[in-house]
Amino acid sequence: MEGYTSTDQSNSSSPTILYNYSKDGYTFWSTPPQDLSMSPDVAAHYDVLVSEAYADNDNYFFISELHRTQAAISLLLLNAEEIVYTVPTEDPWFSATTPLPGNYTSPVFMSDLNASVLGCATTMLFCRPDLPKSSGCLDGFSGTLFGGNGTDGFDALWPEKDRESTIRTIVDLLNQSPESFYWLPSVSAILAGDTVTGNEQLAALPADQWKTEREHLFRAALTQFQSKLVDFARGFWDGGGVLCKQEGASCRRACHTQRAKSPKFYSFPAFTLMLVVLLGGLIMLVAMFLEDLIGLLIKHTRLSNTRLAFAHATWKASSTMQLHRLAHENLGLGSWKRTDEDIPVTGRGEMLGVFDVDDRRHVGMRLPSEEVELVAAGKEGVVVRGRKQYERVPSNL
Repeated sequence: MEGYTSTDQSNSSSPTILYNYSKDGYTFWSTPPQDLSMSPDVAAHYDVLVSEAYADNDNYFFISELHRTQAAISLLLLNAEEIVYTVPTEDPWFSATTPLPGNYTSPVFMSDLNASVLGCATTMLFCRPDLPKSSGCLDGFSGTLFGGNGTDGFDALWPEKDRESTIRTIVDLLNQSPESFYWLPSVSAILAGDTVTGNEQLAALPADQWKTEREHLFRAALTQFQSKLVDFARGFWDGGGVLCKQEGASCRRACHTQRAKSPKFYSFPAFTLMLVVLLGGLIMLVAMFLEDLIGLLIKHTRLSNTRLAFAHATWKASSTMQLHRLAHENLGLGSWKRTDEDIPVTGRGEMLGVFDVDDRRHVGMRLPSEEVELVAAGKEGVVVRGRKQYERVPSNL
């Protein structure tokens, strides 16, 4: 983009640099910075001015050298006049190899130009996959697309009225160049700005930093397209748009929410969830009442044979509470009731066996000692060898 600048000397104290990329005169202008120095207290940032024109539009105003077919031509003027660089960079857009005047402990550099221009051409085609590219694509930046004269090409590629209305809506949503991110007031679209502290660029920008910037912007544009398509599929489009307001044109909103793969939500079939809940609940109920059900079957059906009855009795006797009953009953302790149910019980106040832990490697159950029997008989406590060994525990039972 060199060779298209001139200097306006009408103001000798502050000459103006003109960037002559328009057929009718200059496109941008800039003035040299005043008293640039390192200042951590100054919040400097990169400014980008955008000038854009459609190549196939009758109002195309750039010089012929910048013309490209089927493209949106954009000129990006990068203004970094307030930023100083701790490391020089030879990137053509961020070029900074000029030493900053002043006494500094280490070399400091400033931009070689007051502002530098980057030219870009963006192509956007909307194609039918079942047609060849030469005849099955619509130029998203064509001048006829927004001419409103009924020759925009939608009806030729999509003769079905419903499809044309849907595609027209999608094109209207996505018809936006990546340069639109530079117009956002509160978001910086320059990656190099992330490493600026105060007015100092602390990073060593590579010689192809401009490529990184453009790739970043292109990825952001693709992400925006995906987000807009998801919103449209979910019925969030509220109408409007240039392509929808033209004479004879119509746009259709997606009235029914579509399934879209997105991290914003998760979809699952309600039938599967209901089936899992019902089967899980059924298994829990069967496990809870299985023993009672088998007992009823043995008692009231023809399944009541000796072998099955023996197996069922063995199963019930192997439960934890019944094993406790068997241990005490084998010692001749307790008058047991409900021995065929889940929880067997003894009479009130009956004596049960005690654990013998003299041999901790072989713990057993034995008959209660005489002292325990005395306490059980009504004494408040028994003293053995000068110490109270057994004592009645108060009970409200």
